[in-house]
Amino acid sequence: MSNNLKAFIVAFLTGTLILFAAQKALSDELDNCQNFANRYVGPVTDARDAGTPPEVIFQQLVMVGFNPEGAYNLVQTVYLLHKDSSKEEVLASFMNWCVGEGV
Repeated sequence: MSNNLKAFIVAFLTGTLILFAAQKALSDELDNCQNFANRYVGPVTDARDAGTPPEVIFQQLVMVGFNPEGAYNLVQTVYLLHKDSSKEEVLASFMNWCVGEGV
């Protein structure tokens, strides 16, 4: 086999492995974002729509182990930033942010 062919095969295999690893990382990040959205963002939005005060939601999030800063940010985002948004709009906005940032 010529050296060019060997180099091509090595480069092709390396590229394939790198792309597979990157796809796996993105898939994991997307799963983490979706799990967070299902576990926290959706229910907080449902609570907002049902008329639950933000203070109550903040306290409940902290009681279940959510860090206070994260709970505050989530409540502020859902209750103030997206106060007129539907649940689907809130979830879409979160997913757009999360996939780039990570949870």
